Amino acid sequence: MLTIVIPSKNEVFLRKTILDVLKKATGEIEVLPVLDGYEPPKTELVTDPRVRYIRLPAQPYSQKRHGINLAISQAKGNYVMSLDAHCMMAKGFDEQLAKDHQPKWVQIPRRNRLDAIKWSLQPQSDSRPPIDYEYIMFPPLVKDHAIHGFKWDERTLKNWDIPIDDTIQFQGSCWFMTKRWFKKMGFMQVEGYTGWGQEAEEISMTTWKNGGRVVTNKNTWYAHLHKGPVHGRMYHLSREENRRSYAYSYNKWLVENKDFFISIIEKFAPLPGWPKDWERRLWPKDAATSTTSVTTTLPSGTTIISNTLKKTDMPKTANKSNTTVIYISSNTEKPEFEQNVRKLLRENCGDLPIISVSRKPIKFGKNISVGNVPVCESTNLRQLLRGLEAAKTEYAIIAKDDFAYPPEYFALTPPSNDHLYRYENIWALGDKFWQKGYSEYAQMGNRKYWIGLIKNALKGHRGWNEIAVPILFDPSEPLSWTSDNAVINFKSTSGLRKFPTVRRNFLPKRALPFWGHALELKMKMGLG
Repeated sequence: MLTIVIPSKNEVFLRKTILDVLKKATGEIEVLPVLDGYEPPKTELVTDPRVRYIRLPAQPYSQKRHGINLAISQAKGNYVMSLDAHCMMAKGFDEQLAKDHQPKWVQIPRRNRLDAIKWSLQPQSDSRPPIDYEYIMFPPLVKDHAIHGFKWDERTLKNWDIPIDDTIQFQGSCWFMTKRWFKKMGFMQVEGYTGWGQEAEEISMTTWKNGGRVVTNKNTWYAHLHKGPVHGRMYHLSREENRRSYAYSYNKWLVENKDFFISIIEKFAPLPGWPKDWERRLWPKDAATSTTSVTTTLPSGTTIISNTLKKTDMPKTANKSNTTVIYISSNTEKPEFEQNVRKLLRENCGDLPIISVSRKPIKFGKNISVGNVPVCESTNLRQLLRGLEAAKTEYAIIAKDDFAYPPEYFALTPPSNDHLYRYENIWALGDKFWQKGYSEYAQMGNRKYWIGLIKNALKGHRGWNEIAVPILFDPSEPLSWTSDNAVINFKSTSGLRKFPTVRRNFLPKRALPFWGHALELKMKMGLG
């Protein structure tokens, strides 16, 4: 028997999902919908001897993990499946999965896209394939510096003819395993992971670590609704709950189980978007003790760290004849705070010329006002382009309205004209200092080369409409410079990113060199 658990929180399509499962299953099943703190209208309930509702009392947090655990503890089936409450199944999905199953496996059926209104497969107007595989995105480029999956179309097309194949990651909307494996692995751990989030990451990482396999099964399928703005979210997601879950998962797999994490990435490499030096960037402290890169010391204690620089590539100190500061402002911060940011920038950049690009006119360097354009990442990129095109110097360095930069940040002239250089020592300031990864707002490089990168990223998009653009890091071999004094990203709740992306394997600090105590700096900058 197969027990199918369907977690639900105010789900619009729960009844349709249950009826579809009952219709498409060809073997013996039971369906356990879990009502997380709510009661649907009586007309929405399904009356069938195979359906048994489980009700959880209302709580101010999500109870998805709690509900799955409770349901599986009552499961009669030898096999268990978790299914989102907005899914359509293939005929005979249950018997196909059971037929193909092996001990220690977790199976994920091929995922199609659901048109929930017509209750049919979504018509495909483009060349996107179904989702057979996901990869783990490079954590420093993910919001909250978390472990997250994303559809891997290239692998889907490449391995199209392999009916059952390994996958490093999956979405989490449908999974199948034995009840015995579920209990042995202790899945749906609430402590640390909280009640919602990182279920797929927990299952995939734990299974691979313990000698099991996570496989995509293309012999059957399900169709999942991507709710988006049309249908909205049914499960209420607590931002703080998510952040705790992300932080716990990151620490568990990238810190406590580092060697395993390296091995699983190597097993599926190359992964899209992962740089060649991914180990050094994920564990910079380890790299610092074992690196073979060349380190060149600059005046003011600034250094360049690179695997490609030669000892003869000695950098020079930036000066007003060769470098311009491009200052980007959305004019959404508190006026007192932004005035203090500009004052500090003017003091620390020395005599470097400044071009400010803002949405409203400001008196700061040479100002370019772009008007009432959308506040978004693509606008910031276009603002940077305006500033770079207006500058006359060979090099440029970026600054932003919610960052503070030490003098050392401005103490470099890039030794190469065909790279962007990233400042490594960056911390976010909330209640304490939290270390960040790289930031697109702490870079410098040859001005014309930078212009070319941005124009390529914006190719085909004119005007100021919001578009999805990649975080603009140099696609070539990354180079960086750093010093003991950090660049600070203030989290004031007025900027684009209200929650910082930080490195979870570094403990926060109450004070930093040059900047002093975190709370005192916030008061000084007008954020107290």
